[in-house]
Amino acid sequence: MKRFVSSYCAFLALAASLSAQLSVPQPGFARFPDGSIHFLRGIEANFIVDRRAITPADHASFSSAGGLTSSQGLIQLMDSNGNVLAQYQSAESAPLLNIDSSLQTAVVWLPSKHLLLTWNGESFSQTPVDDSAFGGQTTFIQLAPSTGTTAQAPVGKEGAHNIHFCALQSLEPKVCLARPSSIADGPPAPAATADFFIRQADSSVAEIALSLPTARVLSFVLLPGAHDAVFVQQGWLLFQEGGDLVAQLSDGTSQTMELSSQPLPAGDLIIERMSDGWLHVSSLASGTHWAVHLQSFKWSVSLLPPPVVSPVREEAR
Repeated sequence: MKRFVSSYCAFLALAASLSAQLSVPQPGFARFPDGSIHFLRGIEANFIVDRRAITPADHASFSSAGGLTSSQGLIQLMDSNGNVLAQYQSAESAPLLNIDSSLQTAVVWLPSKHLLLTWNGESFSQTPVDDSAFGGQTTFIQLAPSTGTTAQAPVGKEGAHNIHFCALQSLEPKVCLARPSSIADGPPAPAATADFFIRQADSSVAEIALSLPTARVLSFVLLPGAHDAVFVQQGWLLFQEGGDLVAQLSDGTSQTMELSSQPLPAGDLIIERMSDGWLHVSSLASGTHWAVHLQSFKWSVSLLPPPVVSPVREEAR
């Protein structure tokens, strides 16, 4: 762990120095197929993958405030100085990690344990979640305030199937299907929600908002147009369409970026957060890597060179 923290601190110092010199935001940290994590430096379309690698991780998510990593089931939350703030031994092979701004947005979903981890300022809070009625596989998760991406939807009487209108992103209402629930009408939504993005059996996508810390279902929203695995970046819903990466808002507005002139297999693209505004997108089929910056209605895509790994040296014992 000491080796990881010292390496991470060194990278952060390098990142701060380069940002000051270039006066442009650096994209952050990218995790490559061998699990090595590298800092990206340079300017758009000319990024360089730093040779030095942080201790490998199986999954990772970074923001300007810190990072979440998972290595052989060990979940760690770090601040921007590389200090490990919390850790949890999950024994989970496929956790979902996300931190998109402050440390308070750090969230981990452990599907095999049906357990949600959030940061309470001192340690990971554990919230059991009954996802048996979700109807599919969770592919992305995020924390949001009660006035965030998903508005509270009325839930009908126990066992009822009701159609409601849910406001998404405070734009035009979308049809919302409240699934049968054993939870009756309750008080208004609390200060925070956990938003689960679910790939349904027919490949469509639904967003389910749960209150925290009760895990009470607040809404179930079908997301027209989206399919298979999705990723959320600053209000945009990202998903693969052949060889393209599609970004879609809740009002139907969409942008398309061609990543490959040839169709890629379904589910081929892997997306991980490198920092608040930058994503690392990679193709399992082609082995190609991109740095994607998406903000407001403007986005850029830069092809990344493969990393040339220079192993982190062991500290003297």
